[in-house]
Amino acid sequence: MFDNKLKKIKLHAIVVITFSFVFLRAVIPAGIADLSFLVMLCFFIPKIKFSKHNLVLPMVIILFLFSVLVSAIAHADSINIMDLIRISVYSFVAISIVGLSQAINQEKEIFIYMMRIFLIVVAVYSVIVVVAFILFYMNISVLGLHDLLYIRRSIARASGLADNPNYYSFSMFFAFVIAFFAYKLQRISKIVLAIIFLGGLISLSRGFILSVIIFTFVYASLSFSSPTMKFKGKYTVNLIFTFFVSFLIYLSSQYDWVISETLQKIFLRFSDGGGGAGARLESVTNWYQFGTNYHWQLLLGNGSDFFRELSSTNNAAHNTYIRILGEFGLPSLIAFLLSLVVSGRLSIRKLDMFSSSVILSLAVLIFTNDYYLVRETWLIMAFLYIAPSLQVNDKSGVNLNG
Repeated sequence: MFDNKLKKIKLHAIVVITFSFVFLRAVIPAGIADLSFLVMLCFFIPKIKFSKHNLVLPMVIILFLFSVLVSAIAHADSINIMDLIRISVYSFVAISIVGLSQAINQEKEIFIYMMRIFLIVVAVYSVIVVVAFILFYMNISVLGLHDLLYIRRSIARASGLADNPNYYSFSMFFAFVIAFFAYKLQRISKIVLAIIFLGGLISLSRGFILSVIIFTFVYASLSFSSPTMKFKGKYTVNLIFTFFVSFLIYLSSQYDWVISETLQKIFLRFSDGGGGAGARLESVTNWYQFGTNYHWQLLLGNGSDFFRELSSTNNAAHNTYIRILGEFGLPSLIAFLLSLVVSGRLSIRKLDMFSSSVILSLAVLIFTNDYYLVRETWLIMAFLYIAPSLQVNDKSGVNLNG
């Protein structure tokens, strides 16, 4: 009895640490969450094993790290130590999780149990943020809930405890991926999945909304084409809803009379082409003009923070692919792209609906910001890599393609 209680305490502690690692960026001092997560992984080192079945992604990630390191040595005078530390730590986390795939496969019920607890915690967190969002537009201030929002020009965006809406939206996309996986395994309800989706939606992140649209579209399209599946009307409903929301956003940026004043404030956020977007575009165009003069610049990049130095507003490119190419060179970009492809390896071998949907939506999402420096990118890639061992549940026989 005591051993079982101790085991549950350990499992819940792992969930708390994982939640802190992903969602509490603005609360926990920089590096503390990362350090606690690494300490947690150290307890599992004896179970980390690599074989020909789970070695490919770690090797590709190491190749990416090597390319980045070579570029950093070539540009030692402009090296950004913190960026290198972030890339190294998150890469190590991803490699460690992949190395645990065999152990996870042997104890999949425990792993799925931890996923359920994690998603319930995220759902409660989402409800609190949604309430704060609603109260803001009702002009009601309660218990400092407005601190969970990012407010600019009378427009509120959910940021939670993740420092800003971009980090928050990416954290919620990570949770959405895990939640959809658990939902297909019949381990959480539609309500939990919907709450997590809503929690991400109110970030008003163009990247989050676009990635979920692509996820829904790809998943629905593959469900129609899969020879093992019958036509299911719910996917049609998903597609109609997705395109309806997209059309509403488009109309709201063109015609003031389409929606109410409150919704105008929310949706006009998507038609704002100035501010940060303009500064990001400036840094990219400057790189094209001044950063590609020599072949070695394409091979080794131009050094860390190159885009900020080019931008008159000290703004980075906010585009994962362009920034890796501009700062670390073409080999680093190729290695990173290989990491994405390898992590969704099932989508290469067959039209796996879940893997294909996630990898394509992730590829689009990281196009919108410098997300190679954000832990969720590496967590999603690692999760995708180990997901096949969890797709068929021993009790229900549920498969994500069925």
